[in-house]
Amino acid sequence: MFLNLLFWIAHFFLFSFLAYISLGYFRSGRRSLDLAILVFLWIFYTTCSLMLFGLLGWLTGGALGISSLLVLLILLSFKPCRTRLGQFLSSWTIFARELRRWWRDHPRWLKLLVGVATVFGLVRFAFLIWALPPFIWDSLVYHLTNVGQWIHQGRIELFLTSSERVYSPANYEVFATWFGVFIHHDLVIEASGLPAYLLGGLSVFAITRGLGGRQQAATVATIAYLSAPAFLFAVTNTKNDPYVAGVYLLCVAILLNIFPITSDTTTKKPVGMFMIFIASVLFALGTKTYMAHIFTGLVFLGVVEFIRNRASDRMASLRQKITAEMADSGTYAKWIFLGLLVSAMFLGSYWYLRNLSLKGTPFYPYSVRVEGTTMLEGEGNTFDLSPENFYYNLQAFASKFGDKQYRIVPDLSNTTGWGWVIYGMGLVACIWAMAVLPRFRLVFVAFLMSFLF
Repeated sequence: MFLNLLFWIAHFFLFSFLAYISLGYFRSGRRSLDLAILVFLWIFYTTCSLMLFGLLGWLTGGALGISSLLVLLILLSFKPCRTRLGQFLSSWTIFARELRRWWRDHPRWLKLLVGVATVFGLVRFAFLIWALPPFIWDSLVYHLTNVGQWIHQGRIELFLTSSERVYSPANYEVFATWFGVFIHHDLVIEASGLPAYLLGGLSVFAITRGLGGRQQAATVATIAYLSAPAFLFAVTNTKNDPYVAGVYLLCVAILLNIFPITSDTTTKKPVGMFMIFIASVLFALGTKTYMAHIFTGLVFLGVVEFIRNRASDRMASLRQKITAEMADSGTYAKWIFLGLLVSAMFLGSYWYLRNLSLKGTPFYPYSVRVEGTTMLEGEGNTFDLSPENFYYNLQAFASKFGDKQYRIVPDLSNTTGWGWVIYGMGLVACIWAMAVLPRFRLVFVAFLMSFLF
């Protein structure tokens, strides 16, 4: 067991270090967004390594751990890497100092709220991870089925099961194996949603700051999002939805950072930001096909922001920074960008290409219907692309609005799952922001498009 834990720590340390090194090429100039990108890079790199070893048939704690130790030794044989390692270790001290500064900037009542929410959240997560096993249908039928089979066999493979859902995109399941492959047990498998919880919270904080909100407002918004019952249910029930939500929010934060409020707050690395945006979308697409639906809101936000800013000083500043970044990018930076894009294209397309070769349709087991005509035949639910689907989503939302129809359950059959914080404070804040913040109205419409389409 001690050796397995050592391998686990080595793998975590290696990919945390790699995420830290590469973060320099994707810095946004905003601390909260940089932290969100750092979390995403760790998730992304970890998933890539598990995917590679799984397809090669080496998905074991020993193989992952020994290879991580070897790579660390090779990296530390180079002086620049040893220098960066020292910076990586000292960055934790810097992070602690910045966290204390952030804490001091809050009034006493908000410190109390944050403290209570943090303690309650830690106790709740500890109980759910330790004592309560996953019980949602999706998790038991195909999410954890994949994870268990892959860890048991030491490879990523298809297998006979009672549900065709195992053909669904499975980036989340690949990442979730990290929480079980080293100890060969499902003891902490429910914790596999916590990185998405962290990613989503940091992204909401960055979005609020990108809209011009103060730190206190960003903190309250983050607490509201992290306390939503639907989100909490999904995080510790081994579902893939929190990862799609976290990546979506990260993309919104990136767009707000690329097209900032003033020219002096333009992102430091616009090309790097764009690379992270592409990698995030492709990663989410390989996690759940639903990303293709909600991507409409991101397209709308990006296009409108570009049109609004194209003749302004902010766009001129952005063009200058893009030119400077491309001119200053060395060979190493270009390899980082290329590696990120190739890896993202692989994670975003593998499951669809596999299904196309085996079943004749990339979206198997789902059917695709456009304007009432079935374009791709499957054996499961149907992706319905039509105006009627829009009206159906609108009616479904109206029938669930208020969360008063029934108690909130994981599948959200009769409720939105937003909870009292969103309905009690969030809607009031939303109405106020709509009235005084033009940019918030744009983000609201983008969210609405993703929500209903």
